[in-house]
Amino acid sequence: MNELEFEIDRDAAGEYFRAVQSLYCVIALGWLFGLGFFVGLIHYFQLGLWLGQARSINLRYWIEDGKLQINDGTLSVIHQLIPLEQITDVVIVQGMLMRCFGVWVLRVRSTGTPRKATLYGVREPEKVRETILAQRQST
Repeated sequence: MNELEFEIDRDAAGEYFRAVQSLYCVIALGWLFGLGFFVGLIHYFQLGLWLGQARSINLRYWIEDGKLQINDGTLSVIHQLIPLEQITDVVIVQGMLMRCFGVWVLRVRSTGTPRKATLYGVREPEKVRETILAQRQST
C-alpha cells in the first residue's frame, strides 16, 4: 500500500514546544521555590531551544497499510500505530498559546485505546482531518 505522509510546520511546532516547556518550569519551580521566572527564562533561551527543536524534528505522521502512524518524542521516539477502522473522530484544536505560534493540533479518538493520539503542528489541519476520515471509510 502507498504511504501518505502529512506535512508538519516544524518551526512553529518547535517554538510552541519551547514555550510550553518554559511555562511548565515557571509554574512548577515558581510554586515550589519561588525561582520559576528566572529558571523559566534560562530554560527558554538555553535548554528549551534544543528540546523544542529536537521534538519537532522527530515528529512524523503518516498512513500506511491501513494504519495511522505517529512518531513523537524528544530524547526517545515513541511510535504509535492506530488502525484506521478504530478511529472514531478527529478533532482540530488551537488553544490560546497555540494560536500565538500558529500551531494546530489534531486529536485522534479511537476505540480500544483510552488515550487520544495527538498530532502537533500539521499544516492544513482541515485537509488532514478529511484525509484521515476518508481513508478510514475506504478500509
